[in-house]
This record gives sequence, C-alpha cells and structure tokens, in this order.
Amino acid sequence: MKTRIVLCVGCLASLCLMGSAFGVMYVVPENPGTRDGLSWETAYTSIQGGMYYSVTGDDGEVWVKEGTYNETLWMMSGAQVYGGFAGNETSREDRNVTENPTVINGGGANHVVTFHTPISNARLDGFTITGGTAQGSTADGDAGGIRCLMADETCAVANCIITGNTAIRNGGGMALEYSNIAVVNCRFDTNSADGHGGAIHCDYDSAPTITCLLYTSPSPRDRTRSRMPSSA
Repeated sequence: MKTRIVLCVGCLASLCLMGSAFGVMYVVPENPGTRDGLSWETAYTSIQGGMYYSVTGDDGEVWVKEGTYNETLWMMSGAQVYGGFAGNETSREDRNVTENPTVINGGGANHVVTFHTPISNARLDGFTITGGTAQGSTADGDAGGIRCLMADETCAVANCIITGNTAIRNGGGMALEYSNIAVVNCRFDTNSADGHGGAIHCDYDSAPTITCLLYTSPSPRDRTRSRMPSSA
C-alpha cells in the first residue's frame, strides 16, 4: 500500500512538471523579482528566452506584455508568440493589440526577426517590428525587418506592423527565400531598400500568402517584387 502511494505522488509530480513546461510562457518588459515564466508576476523579460522554454519538449505559446523589447528574435519551430497583452489576461482572446502595442526593436541589427532553415508551425502575432538595418553584399543585406528562409506554409506573421526598417539590398520590411509563410493582416509602412522591394521581396520559389496593407516603402526599382530563379 505504501508503495502505491509513493507511485501516485510521483505521477502527480510528473504531471505538474509537464504542465509547466508545456503551458503558456509569460514575458514582460521589466521584472525585478523571480523569473520562471509561469505567470505574469514571475514572467521572463526576454521574448527569445520565453520562446525557448515554450518549445522545450512540445509546442507552446508565449504571451508578451505591451512595451518595447530591445532584442532580435530567432523563431523556432513550434513557437507561437503573441503580443498585445496588458499583463493580466487569462485568455488569449482577451488581448488587444491596438491598445497594447508591443514593440520589438532590433536596434540596427541586420534582421529583427528571423525564420530560418527549415522551420514549421511558428507564428509571430501582434507586434511592431522596427529598427532593422540589413547590411552586406550577400543575404545579410536583405530583410531589415523579417527574414524568412525555408519557412513553410504552417508558419505565419499576423496582426503585425512592420515599420522603420531598411535593407542595403532587397526587402526593407521583409524578404523571403524558399518560403510559403502566411503574412496576414499586417501593415508595412516606411520601410526602404536600395534594391528591390521596399516593403516585401519574394525570391527563389517563395509562394507566400499575403493579405496586408503596403504604405510608403520606397526602393529605387520597385515596391514589392517577386522573382523566380532563371532555371524555373
């Protein structure tokens, strides 16, 4: 009988640990106290950190409180990252991305957000993406805001504002290579590129689904461009 009780306690402990690892991870701009990501009160202060722990062992969600986050993101397969929270919600449906602007500022980094080689089931939803400055003579010169390389059709960027990003080559706001990502209900405004696609540049067999608003995004050659390889 004692053995059975010990085993049950062990099972309950395992379930509690699984619930923590696989549940929502919370992120806030500042938190001087405990940071385990399991509640708003004990939230992480890094979106990348919250994302890492959300996908450890299983797909998970990251809820990010309004504010400015001075960092860059490397998206991970299975990560579902949502901004627009006031910091007291218990349901994702209660967030308001308009009233609670959540900004990721790359601070002049080559790419603010990267979906990379290969990646699936990753979602970025409810953020302002700004401060990207893509520089370089190769792919580093593309995609000041968001770079997608081999992001499949299960990936999405939704309800985002992509603004104030530049590229010395192509895709000031966003550049895609071999990617079928969905870009839904986003606004591209005041991005620029020295080459093609001040807002978005699609290249190399990319076939994204795009339903967005494109505003002032100058490039010397065009605004938004798609090109296939010469062998296609």
